[in-house]
Amino acid sequence: DHDTAAIRQSAAMVTAGLASDRDRAVALFRFVRDQVKFGFAAGFWDMSASDVLTTGRGYCNTKSTLFVALLLATCIPARRVGLLCSVQPICSGPCVWAGLGRLCRCRGVLRQGRGHA
Repeated sequence: DHDTAAIRQSAAMVTAGLASDRDRAVALFRFVRDQVKFGFAAGFWDMSASDVLTTGRGYCNTKSTLFVALLLATCIPARRVGLLCSVQPICSGPCVWAGLGRLCRCRGVLRQGRGHA
């Protein structure tokens, strides 16, 4: 639901004054990382991006849903990527992350091929 008012307003607030797609993507990543607490809200398996934003709580799948929605709201191409994670002790099982294409080469912020930001 990247076209909802809450998502669009949050994306605009976080990226105000930033000129490049890379700078906007990094700012949005940091916003989700720092402002959305890790955890499982009620109904966590079926949360939209605006739900995650409203509750201020999410885990890897729902945080990536919010991150992708914020990127799309700023016209940065993005999609959710699903995979089976077996990196212990980080995770084990199906996980979803944001796929950003060329932006995944932002060293120190997003790492290509690892799935973790």
